[in-house]
Amino acid sequence: MRPETAKQPQVPITATSPLDHSPSPPTQKTLRVLLHQVSYFQDCTNAQLRLLIEQGYRQYYPAGQLIFSENDLGESFYVILSGKVEVFSQKLNQTLATLTVGDFFGEISLLTGASRSATVRVIEAATLFVVNRQALQKLLLNHPSLAEKIAQSLLQRRQSLEELGLADLNPNHPAEADPFLRIRRQIQTLFGI
Repeated sequence: MRPETAKQPQVPITATSPLDHSPSPPTQKTLRVLLHQVSYFQDCTNAQLRLLIEQGYRQYYPAGQLIFSENDLGESFYVILSGKVEVFSQKLNQTLATLTVGDFFGEISLLTGASRSATVRVIEAATLFVVNRQALQKLLLNHPSLAEKIAQSLLQRRQSLEELGLADLNPNHPAEADPFLRIRRQIQTLFGI
């Protein structure tokens, strides 16, 4: 048995079986706990997380596979359930991070409509929990107050990327100089809330 297989948590609710309510409390709790660790969802209720879990799905990636490339459009973000991925900037020609179980990535492009700021490649075979635009939109339409909390968390991440030279927070429109207001408006517009 390969080590990554032994560590792989089971996720009972997937996109292919969103109504599967088979009793598996320990594994449901594991995914719920992982989602609670994502800064954007720390304040979500169990009902809100359940909606996200029901709308998301698991995806397996073998070692060496690209998940997405720099400058791609982002339609999903990912939480690592098992394995390891590398975040690489072609622009800076350097590895930015190595991510493992519980880490997440890809949300900035999904939440802002901007292209991907880095390439993500699988280092060790990985199973990822994928949240696509439709899943996040359903959550935000049902709970529009989450947009403000997500905007606050997103602003912190965008500032980190700007420091690396990978994101530009300089407003194109001087009338909207406050980055928080601009990001919140982007989320509201992109997700129709």
